[in-house]
Amino acid sequence: MNQTISKKKVTKSDPLHSERSEENVLHDSLLEDGLQDHIVTGTLLDGVKELLPETLPATQLADQLRTASYEVGDKKAERTEHSESMNRVLLSAEALGLFLDFSVEFDEESFETQLAAMEDRYRHLISDCSSYMESHNPWSKEGKVRKEKVDAIRRQAAEELQRLQMNAREAYGGMEPGDAMTWRDIMRENRTQKFENGKDGVEIGRAGGSTSEVVVIKQEEKKTFFKQSEQLPEGTLAASFKDFTESQAVLTERITLGSDEYANITEGEKASLLQKISRKQVVARSLSEYFSGHKKQDPYPLFCTLLESGLAGLEKAVKDYPGFKNTEFYQELMSHAEKYQTRADEVRAMQDKLALMEEGKDPETGMPHAYTQDELVEMRREIAKTHKQAVAEELGTSIGVVQDLVKPMHAAYIAEKAPKIRKDQELSSRNVAASRMAQFLDLDCIAGCSMAQIEVNGQKMKGVAMDGAPGQEMGGILQEQKTRKGKYSVNAARQMLDMQVLDVICGQTDRHFANYLAQMTIDGDNYTIDGITGIDNDMSFGVLTYDRIREGGGPGDLKGIEDKKGNFTLPGMSSALADRILAIEPVMLRYLFSDILDVPELAALTGRVEGVQSAIRKQRVREKEAREKAEKAKQKPPASVFLETEEEWQQMLDRVAEVQQKAGQKAEEEADKERRKGKNVKVDHTRIGVAAVTYLRPELLRA
Repeated sequence: MNQTISKKKVTKSDPLHSERSEENVLHDSLLEDGLQDHIVTGTLLDGVKELLPETLPATQLADQLRTASYEVGDKKAERTEHSESMNRVLLSAEALGLFLDFSVEFDEESFETQLAAMEDRYRHLISDCSSYMESHNPWSKEGKVRKEKVDAIRRQAAEELQRLQMNAREAYGGMEPGDAMTWRDIMRENRTQKFENGKDGVEIGRAGGSTSEVVVIKQEEKKTFFKQSEQLPEGTLAASFKDFTESQAVLTERITLGSDEYANITEGEKASLLQKISRKQVVARSLSEYFSGHKKQDPYPLFCTLLESGLAGLEKAVKDYPGFKNTEFYQELMSHAEKYQTRADEVRAMQDKLALMEEGKDPETGMPHAYTQDELVEMRREIAKTHKQAVAEELGTSIGVVQDLVKPMHAAYIAEKAPKIRKDQELSSRNVAASRMAQFLDLDCIAGCSMAQIEVNGQKMKGVAMDGAPGQEMGGILQEQKTRKGKYSVNAARQMLDMQVLDVICGQTDRHFANYLAQMTIDGDNYTIDGITGIDNDMSFGVLTYDRIREGGGPGDLKGIEDKKGNFTLPGMSSALADRILAIEPVMLRYLFSDILDVPELAALTGRVEGVQSAIRKQRVREKEAREKAEKAKQKPPASVFLETEEEWQQMLDRVAEVQQKAGQKAEEEADKERRKGKNVKVDHTRIGVAAVTYLRPELLRA
């Protein structure tokens, strides 16, 4: 291709030239968060556009970009820190990125020209990566890691180029006149896994008997879970209820007609599903009518109450929301109150029985009786099961309805408060972004996830495909095994701290006990956490800044890796992970995530990565100075937080356990003084010592 493009006649659809669009201008709240610096210093086009000649053969664009230096305001960003071959890699990746915001031409000839240009940019990137690989044989750890990352980009680009023609033409074939599609959409399509029922050994079926759109994909020995794309509600409560009502009407029609995944269900299952939908519509109408008449009341605290407290929260809801008890939904909830109270009393009786068993007493006679750990665990499981049944059987038709109905709105509320994900953004693809980041950093601490499309009977659905994760929720383990003594294996400790660093980079603010699974082994009165896997990573990749994480200790459940004064707070960090993080370049992030994240989110991600890089560099300088000081004084140098061997990891765990134990003893001594004064003081050991600023649970760190 030797197309000549005039710089004076640039259109939005031209993949090689563009002025920065107004859509990329950050609104005031983002500017206040200081994101604009990351935008302008990381965008090559702003400076390059003034360097281009009046006309430019498209095939020469990459060469122009490779030799360019550029200025943004008073900041000059010349590529002097890398070799020429590394600069060529980075600039080729940037050149590829320039395509993404341009419209796909509906005219077939123009589309083919654009596609050829896109393929050309991929080939340049692959070629420059290969040249870098061939010309570099680094001896330093940093150089070796950088070469690994370049190779990872080369391999990914080669795989994407191989699929590009087929996927781009398929996407183009589905366009209608007037459709808005960009090359960013094409990249997203090209990175999407596709599963067709009955093809290549793929079996697709619904997960369970609910109205959920979660389905199971079986292919050979692997089982993957697919979930339809989730979009955060964009605005008013009324609009959200309207959208919900329309979606339920569509679902009712699909079930009634027996289409797709509902084709083989029984009449009884069909009647049950339709009854649940009918109840949801009652709830939607009831809540919509209430808030239409109480427009000044914020609905989200009510949603939190109903989602987190269930029936127990009704008393508070009635107090905080006058008139709520007159709603049809409230009356329906109260119709279950008596039955639920009976079950709640049953659970409390079982808890009293367990307390006596834990004290070594027979609940029936009060006489001494030694119960085994397994007997105590079984009793705790029975209590949890009974409580779950109480909610499922007596309130499932009501609280379950609330969860399906208001959970997206509740998610939007939480997303905006903590990770700062703006309304109307897609939520589920953030799981994919977290998985990509973990993969790029060679981490094994979260479940794999990818963009996906399933096809059943000719019907296609977009969403995400999530790998199954082994283990049990950490909260359940700590509760069930609380009379056993637990500890971390070296592998699990490494994964926990890897996950903490990853969550800071991703801005993941929702890492509570239910959002990671643990694998364990039991040996008599002891158990060991052998490994962990993070799940549900969608509350991430908003516009949360690194400074906010550091200064505030991390919103939500996020813990930072340094304090307000810049002191490194992690007790240990994989030295290899630190090296990989330092090898990340902003251009790499844009290449990896531009199909999922928008400009402000990419800017915030860049800022968080740079913040973590800075924290690592500062800690390494401190350690170097400390070693030099110790050598001069002929003393043993302090242990590094950057760990490599299993022995170093175990020594770190021992140090943290010692600090934890001493802090706990001191807290108990202070509490004893207060108890002698007649005060009832309890010590919360989960908030004591070094472990309080890490994901490592203090319960598993006692010496």
